[in-house]
Order: sequence, then structure tokens, then C-alpha cells
Amino acid sequence: MIKKSILCLTLLTFCNTAFAARDILPISSVYSGQVGTAYTEADATGSLYPFTITVDGVTGDKNTQYIMAKASGSLMNATNGVLQGMSGSPVFVDGKLMGAVSAGFKGMDAKTCLITPIEEMRKLWKMADRKNNRKIEPFDLAKALEKRREEEKTELRKKIEKKLKDAKDAKDAIVKRYKEEETKKKKAEAEKKTEDNAKTENNENAKINDKNKEEKVNVFLTGFNDEGRKFLKEQLFKDKNMDFLENASVGGVSGNIQKELKPGSALGVALSYGDFAIAATGTVTDVDGAKILAFGHPFTHRGNVNYFMTNATVVGSIPSNAEAGAKMANLGDVIGRINQDREVGISGVLREFPETVKVNTQVVDFALGKNKSYKSYVAYDEELLTPVTASLMYAAIAKTTDTTGEATARISCSIKSDMIENGVYKHENMIYAPSDFGKIAILEVAEPLNILATNPEKDSAVQDIEIKVEIAEGRHTARLVSAIPEKSVAKAGDKVNFKVTLRPYRGKDETVTIPYFVPYTQAKGDLTLDVRGGGLIPLTTDTSMFAQEGLGEDTKTKLKKLSETSSNNDIVIAPGAPAALMSENEQKKMIQRALEAQENAEAKFGAKLKNPPKNKPYKTNYVIENYVKTRIKIEG
Repeated sequence: MIKKSILCLTLLTFCNTAFAARDILPISSVYSGQVGTAYTEADATGSLYPFTITVDGVTGDKNTQYIMAKASGSLMNATNGVLQGMSGSPVFVDGKLMGAVSAGFKGMDAKTCLITPIEEMRKLWKMADRKNNRKIEPFDLAKALEKRREEEKTELRKKIEKKLKDAKDAKDAIVKRYKEEETKKKKAEAEKKTEDNAKTENNENAKINDKNKEEKVNVFLTGFNDEGRKFLKEQLFKDKNMDFLENASVGGVSGNIQKELKPGSALGVALSYGDFAIAATGTVTDVDGAKILAFGHPFTHRGNVNYFMTNATVVGSIPSNAEAGAKMANLGDVIGRINQDREVGISGVLREFPETVKVNTQVVDFALGKNKSYKSYVAYDEELLTPVTASLMYAAIAKTTDTTGEATARISCSIKSDMIENGVYKHENMIYAPSDFGKIAILEVAEPLNILATNPEKDSAVQDIEIKVEIAEGRHTARLVSAIPEKSVAKAGDKVNFKVTLRPYRGKDETVTIPYFVPYTQAKGDLTLDVRGGGLIPLTTDTSMFAQEGLGEDTKTKLKKLSETSSNNDIVIAPGAPAALMSENEQKKMIQRALEAQENAEAKFGAKLKNPPKNKPYKTNYVIENYVKTRIKIEG
């Protein structure tokens, strides 16, 4: 925690209108040796503490420039430098907002920091926001590029005109003062040369050190154990320099903002809240009415987003040592939404709330005798809905089972959306994995969510997601041994019962009876049947010249087919490919027999063709690992 001496600091109190119309200090006016003051919350009092910022120079390139500086003062002495969580702390120079403290440097004094220029951050307020409306308008790229070219021409013309005017004014001033201040001018030129050399040296050092730029950010979590955190990092924060800290309890949605947000206030951004929360805290840089800017660096770096904006209360600060220190905070109620998450920071709008998807996950572990249910709320953002939901599901499994060993699980899920018949997608499956089965289990939810999230027709309007995972330790699999028909000769439309023998892993053989209805349109001759596990790829090859899997299918069709897909624990009997390859003449004869069978069926069965008997999968308590072939003869 911060030392008691920090309480003796002079506190800065903002009145409601102090920053109603803030001026900014452009980066073109920043120079080495310039001194400013930054403000941040550092303890539970909610007060804003000042610390001094001394500019070293400007680093970066023409696209992204940062101000390199050193922090000092009583607060920095107490914290041993800039802490994670102070990102976004506003820096003022002579009352003008210069930017946000945003990063430090690996292997350097924690009091050395980078400042993101406010003029770059304010651009976030002008960026297009196409999220949170469920009606995404098409983006006209050609029109946008043309508009940008016109803007660039206008900007260039203005810059040229300004440079010409500045040059003329400078020339007039020089001529006017030349005779009377020649000696003074030479002295000033000598001083400027010395200052420029020092500034160049500082900037070169800044460019070298920028390679070790380290953003000051922590991700706060609730409900995740070690395995859940590892999986979350792989899904959302891979290759990002982030530490996970426990304690991100987020309240409900509230329009009542108990604490006025101002530059220097603590702020939270969350992807989810509830039993599993994923959030980060930082500092507000700028406020304009309901609009806010914060962090000075990205959170997920995904551009136009739709996340929860929350209150945050600082608990205390852990001073820097060999490892980075941190400003610890609790997250409060949702008070708005974050709509931009980019290189220079995040922006959002107060009292405008993200659409939300409720994710309920129930995990039953028979070995441990556990039955746990978890409820979380995810901000509806199509790009992150799948990885976030998958992470919450994995976290629920990891937390309940407390193992990544061998297991078999039955998974069922339902997803509410207007892109499926009756408004609800449902599917059930059974999986076996020798280790970390949670990574396979999440595919049962990820696959339909991916279809919905990439819907090319419109936003899929995903609502509630219900997941149930039932887990048994060990391997519950079986192999098919044989499939014997009760009769070897049948007719189109007949029911044929098969005695199917399966051999459970390290268990005794079991025999079940499975009916098969011969299609009305089945041609005469030998009928080869595949008896297989429902999760295995069908062995029948569609020889139709029009067979183009998935081509032209809309989202509703894809989801319907997925929901009707057989499970791994099903036994399916279906026509299969002949055991031997057919010659061209044999294939022609087969096609001719199929056409004749269709004509005979229409004459013999008539209306029955509209509703033929369905061959339903036979459910077992095992994951079926193989297939066998069998054959019956069809007569007229």
C-alpha cells in the first residue's frame, strides 16, 4: 500500500465546470525540459494526487508519436514510480492538457514513462461507431477513401498556406530587428544550437528506449483458476504483456453514477461480469459531457468495440520494485459502454449501455459429486462473443473439476437467436479426451457461435446461452464389432432390424437392436450399409454433379444442419459406398437402377413419399470410435 506520507500531499479538487472547455497542448509545442503536472487516484479516498512530469523529448515516428518524460514528486517517491493502473493519468502544462501517462520501459527506472498526446486520443471521439445497434450498415470503402483523399488535400493546402504565412511573418520580424538586435540575435542562435543538440540527443535516446516500451496494464479476473487464466490468455491476450490479478467483481448495470468522472478518476472496462468477470482498470484522461477518454494505450486493441464501462474504486497501491507495481481497484456498476479500443487509448459514452448476452453454465462432476452453476453477462460484440464465451465455459469446467486428466463428458447447449427455427439452437454431444477435455468441449458452443457471428446476411441477435457439461472420469468409449441383419433380403419400404454388437473399452460386449427402414426409392440389388459412430464422417460419396457442400447455404440452414448432426455417442446406419470400386459401366447401371426405383416408388407408394419413415440415430453411453460394413439384398 502507499506509505502514510502520501496523505500529506496537497489534494487537487476539481469543480464541475473546471474542465468544461479544456485547451490542449499540441505535440508540436512540446520541448525538452518542459514541466507539467499529472493527476491520478492512488487510494480509497477518491482524491486526485498530483505528480510532476518533466519532458525528455519526443519519440516514435510520423504515424505514432509519444512524449518521453520523467515522473517525480512525493507520490512517485511513495510508489517508486508509475504503477500499472495509472495509465491514462492526464498531464497538464500551464492548464493545457498535453496527454496521458501510458507506458514505461523494460529494465529502466519506473519513473521514466511515455505520454500519449491528447490530440491523437481525441481522434477516437470522431471515429465511426457501428456497434450496439444490431443493424450494421454496409461500409462504402470507395466513398470513404475518396473522402479521406479530399480531407488530405484540404489539410495539405492549409499547411502550405500556414507555412508561407509563418515564413513571411518570420522574415518581416527578422528584418525589423536585424540592425538593433544583431548582437542579441547571435547570442540567441548560439543558445538555440546548444538546446537543439541536447534535444536531439534526448530524442535519440528516446527512440532507442522505445523498443523496450512496456504498457502499464493489468487484467482483473473473477472466478478463474490457474487453468482458466492460461486458456483465457491464449484466447484473448496471446503475445500481450499483461498480468492477471484476481478481484474484478462487477455489479449490475446502473445509470446512477455515484462518483463524478473527471481527468484522473479511476475507470474500469469489462468484457464480462458476474461469476466470471474479465476487466481492466485504468485512469480517465479527458471528459467532454458524456464522452470519455482513458488509458492512453489499448486494452484488446480491436478498434470499434462494444464493452462495459464501469465505476472503479482504488483500494490502494503496491509500490514498484524489481517487478512493476500496481494500483489495485475494485470495479463497480456498469455506467456506460466503451466503443473504441485502439493504439492511443479507449473511448466511451456514459449512460449508454452495451447489449448483453447471458451465459449460464452448469457443470456436473460425478466423480467429485459436484453440481455447480455459473451465471455471467457478456457484452455483445460479435468479434469477441465466441472466444469470451468459450473462455467462460472452459473456466467453469476447470474450476469445478479441478483436473485436466482423462475424462468423458456429455455436453448440451442452447442458443437463443432469430437465425434458427423456433428461435433456439439446441444440440447435445459426448466427447472423450485423454487430457484437458475442456478444450474439446468448448467446440460444441464455439462452432454455432462462429456461424452466428460471421452471418453474412445480418446481425444474428444472439441472446441467452445455456450450457450443461456432465463429466465422468476415465474413458467411456466403445468399438463396433458387427452388425447382423435379421433378414438378408428385403424390399423398398421394409423395416430391417440389425443386431449390433459393441465392445466398451476394457468392458464386456453389449448387443443392441437397431431398426433400419429401407427407403421407398431404394433400387434393386445389393445395398451396402455403413454402421458407424455419429461423430464419424459419413463414408458415402455423393456422386451428384450438383453436390457442392455448403455452397449457397444461408445461416439458418447451416445452424439447422448443425443442430441435426448426430452425436459421437450415436450409432448411425446409412447407405455407404461399395466395398470395391465400381467401373464406369457399373456406375451407369447404378444410376439407371436409381431412376427406375424412383419411378416405381412414385407408382407404388404415392403420398407416402412425402413422409417416409426416418432412420433415427441410436443413442449409447459410449463415444463410438469406428465403423463396420454390412449388406442386404433388395428385391422388387
